[in-house]
Amino acid sequence: MSGTFLDVNTTTGSIERKTAISTSVGAADGGKIPRTGTDGKLDASLMPAAGAALLRPSRQVKTWPPETGSTSIT
Repeated sequence: MSGTFLDVNTTTGSIERKTAISTSVGAADGGKIPRTGTDGKLDASLMPAAGAALLRPSRQVKTWPPETGSTSIT
């Protein structure tokens, strides 16, 4: 696997060959396509820090029946 892919340049309309990243330097690499290393795993620099907000639910999960005894879901 070479780690390359084709992308369309939205300014010129031409097709360009790009290389996926195997490590990240931070926000500058946001939105780029990652690739796995030779061991088949993503590099630790591509993963969120332990306890990051991405690891917690982003919304409250509703259960049925509601714990309050109500029969409606809000």
